[in-house]
Amino acid sequence: MEAVLRRLSVVFLALLGLTTTAVAAGSSFECPAQPGDYLKLGPAEMAALLPVGDPLDDPAKLDAAIDTLRRQGLSSALIIDGLIGSYCPIVAADASLTVPQKTSRVQKFAMRITRLVYSFEGAEDIILDVPFDPPVVDAIRSRAAAAGVTPEKWIAEAVDTVLNSR
Repeated sequence: MEAVLRRLSVVFLALLGLTTTAVAAGSSFECPAQPGDYLKLGPAEMAALLPVGDPLDDPAKLDAAIDTLRRQGLSSALIIDGLIGSYCPIVAADASLTVPQKTSRVQKFAMRITRLVYSFEGAEDIILDVPFDPPVVDAIRSRAAAAGVTPEKWIAEAVDTVLNSR
């Protein structure tokens, strides 16, 4: 679990940098500089690994991209960095999106690709994305605080309790 938290902290730091860059730029969106020395593929080849359109709509192509980079011997962190670095300029070039929309799209992609990359490692934990309405999130946070645990741990324990009571 500690390794998973370390991995996620790297991704969140990268996302924070992206958000800071976009906000600091005001009305412009800029992708963070990406040192590509570790990649054996050039920027055009990396971009070609991504599906046309919204990459999240084509999980098979994303899986193939991850597999291609893994065969090159890249670590999970470098695969994530490379794919985000390839996706960000595509979003930045979309003039129909606002800066917040661009930031949101890249963040969503980063979170999803991180889960995909680490799922290939046979992680012990599987992360499910479950949307909750704001009042439900408030109730979860309140109950988790009362129990002295994180909201994620509280949810996991609640689900475990329900599953074990049947």
